[in-house]
Amino acid sequence: MKKSGILQTVAAAVLAAMVGCTTPESTAVENKKQTEAPALVESSTVRDTAAKAPQHPPKPTLPRMREKCVSAQTEPLFAKVECAASDNDAVMLAGHLETSLRGLLTSLGYLLDSGRGPDVVFKISVNRDLFDQSGGYFVYDGRLKVSASLAGSRARLLGETELEGRGKRGLGSAQADKRLADALSESLADWVRRTVRSDAVGCEAVVFEIKLPRPPQMAKDLAVVEKFRAAAASLDGVRTVELASQDNERGVIGYRVVYEKAKFPVGFVNALFTSHPELDGYLSEQNPKGE
Repeated sequence: MKKSGILQTVAAAVLAAMVGCTTPESTAVENKKQTEAPALVESSTVRDTAAKAPQHPPKPTLPRMREKCVSAQTEPLFAKVECAASDNDAVMLAGHLETSLRGLLTSLGYLLDSGRGPDVVFKISVNRDLFDQSGGYFVYDGRLKVSASLAGSRARLLGETELEGRGKRGLGSAQADKRLADALSESLADWVRRTVRSDAVGCEAVVFEIKLPRPPQMAKDLAVVEKFRAAAASLDGVRTVELASQDNERGVIGYRVVYEKAKFPVGFVNALFTSHPELDGYLSEQNPKGE
């Protein structure tokens, strides 16, 4: 009887496995799996949520000096025209040519009569000769020596040339001078446009303002102003630096800087901030005396 019972149990287990039926043992195992499954799914979900959580990189903090920069704006280059007559006969012609050149430079974006030192200087030497005279009618020939240079301690010649021309016949010396000036002005304008185009000059002027912790009044405060000027002047490619404005009520000082654009691809002010981080201390509220 015992042997027969054992054989029946084995046969039942084999049959259950073949037809997919469950035994008490298999049911217990399955229940255990179902009980554990939710815990596994929940754990996976938590990990996925943590992995997909948005990451917020820290915001970059600007140097205090950059925050204290009130403004930075480009402005026209200052130009000066020096026109000299070779003799008294050429004075009127020289006057016409100077007026013509000043008008051209203004149209090209230069600022004349700024009251400050020029950034670009144009020099013209004027010579006039009589070619023909018939009664009260005159025909004049003219010769010019022209040069354009960047001014300042780092002066650089932009170009120079000699131009010649002959005016149309005019009634009286004044009219003949004007007609000669018209003839010379055309060739002079062509040369100036080629010589002082932006890529040939390669310079830009920027005025930037810095707000100090307090209005500069004492000698120590003025030393801070000088430190900024010296720092700007030390950068390679800077041609001139000058104090452009000082507003004691607002505690703002302004500097005008002329620099070579090719050497400051990110702009002058950014280069100054990066190259001289020590200037930040002079703008610190924690160090109002700039010590």
